[in-house]
Amino acid sequence: MAKYNGWSSWNEWNCVLWLSNDYGIEQMMRYWSNKGYTKLRIEKALREDLLGSRTPDGAVYNRKTIKSYVNNYFE
Repeated sequence: MAKYNGWSSWNEWNCVLWLSNDYGIEQMMRYWSNKGYTKLRIEKALREDLLGSRTPDGAVYNRKTIKSYVNNYFE
């Protein structure tokens, strides 16, 4: 499988990049983490807000990109 900056695709890399640099998302992640939310619960909450929308560069948020972001956040 081809890699893009260490990610499986440009879409995944781009979505994680935008999510990782969004102050509002960062604040929500910190809040949810402090409240003891599981990764699965956080993924579900993000999917409800983001699924199908796009980054300013046109990458589509999907289950894989959201899961990658959450897993990367907790590394």
